[in-house]
Amino acid sequence: MTPTPTVHSLLSELLSGPEWTQRLARGSGAQRTDVLRQIASRIVFARWEAGRTPQPTDPLGADLLPIAEAMIDKHCPLIAEAVDLQLRIVVTAVELAAERGIKVSRSALSEPVSSVVGAAYVQDPPARLAPQEVAQHLLRRFTGRRERLTDDEFVTQYLESYHREWDDSPHRDRASSIGLGSDERPPFVHARRENSWQLGTDRSVCGRYRLHFIGTGRHDSRTCADEEVRRACAGFGLLRPEHRAALRSISIASADAGRLADAVQVWNNRQQARPVAAGPVDESLTLEVAAKVRVWFGCSSAGKQLTARQGDVGEYSEVLSMALVRKVWMGLHAHERDDRPALTAADVHRLLGPALDKAVPEVVPQWILEPPTDPPSTKRCNRSYAVLVEHQPLRTGTASEYIGFVHRKYGPAWSELVLTPDELRDQFPTLFTKEDGDA
Repeated sequence: MTPTPTVHSLLSELLSGPEWTQRLARGSGAQRTDVLRQIASRIVFARWEAGRTPQPTDPLGADLLPIAEAMIDKHCPLIAEAVDLQLRIVVTAVELAAERGIKVSRSALSEPVSSVVGAAYVQDPPARLAPQEVAQHLLRRFTGRRERLTDDEFVTQYLESYHREWDDSPHRDRASSIGLGSDERPPFVHARRENSWQLGTDRSVCGRYRLHFIGTGRHDSRTCADEEVRRACAGFGLLRPEHRAALRSISIASADAGRLADAVQVWNNRQQARPVAAGPVDESLTLEVAAKVRVWFGCSSAGKQLTARQGDVGEYSEVLSMALVRKVWMGLHAHERDDRPALTAADVHRLLGPALDKAVPEVVPQWILEPPTDPPSTKRCNRSYAVLVEHQPLRTGTASEYIGFVHRKYGPAWSELVLTPDELRDQFPTLFTKEDGDA
């Protein structure tokens, strides 16, 4: 028994076909979710011809399913035409940006260009768009944007306030209680590569700031920095209580929610538009997540393959929950960064799909053998930063002065407790550049 299709699921299936691989390739400037929501969905619903018009994520009954399938099949060439136009505009904008010395990536252009193209193709016939004119207009939002603070600037301006705010925060929501990360303060700067959702709240504050500044492009550098420092010190690294409630609700969802038929019914009858409760737990959301997980294992090829390789989900339910929580946390962090409206159940449901289809198969087999651990040297990093904050002359001193200080403070085993000068220089190249004996 499979879940009832929706217009969005049918369009998602269409956009996953081989004829779309090149158009929606990584870095092309046409991200699949942007194309789905801003272009394909708008084209279909603007031309809905018969019967009741459903919402994009409403389950399609026997009366609407054939209408939706016929509409999508009929307008597939128009969707392809719109996406090809989007790609031309993105290429044009990137070329213009290079000529003018403006820093902008294709991924940053995907959403705004999709929005413009989608608005044009809502009209029938579609409004004419000149790629050069659209590109020039969109590039104005990227001009005059402040540069992101460097790691060194970020440390100098925000490290002390971060430590103060962390010490003053109550920390009632422990990340370890839901498998989201460790409970100690996150490192301020990254001690390793941070290109993975698997870190959860062990991602550095600097790494979160980078995500914010690059991801939105709408805030100046200090607005992003102020907000990320506050957010890092809040429960689960999130400011909104309903986001924290969503994570708690996911963490306690059963990995084996009874009969498959019952789970399908719960999932198909879910209430999409309702807001997520502010806490502590949204019981309805917990039931819906449990149903989705049960349906995924029972119906999807990826879920069946995971069961065939790893056995019954009851044997690794804790690892599964950890993967879902950490992947969804990234989506909720983006929700806050983008200052979107209050979280709804539909927002969480949309995050569950990629969490199950991509994140779970990626990490569960690995984590069963070796669960994720805290980032290496987190405690050593934090102790080192505290030393530099409390004893500011060390920042402009020599490596020998730093070693002498930490040796007196921590004893002969100091290098096991704090970073060495070389390790600190890897993160802050301007530290300890003065040679011993320099005036």
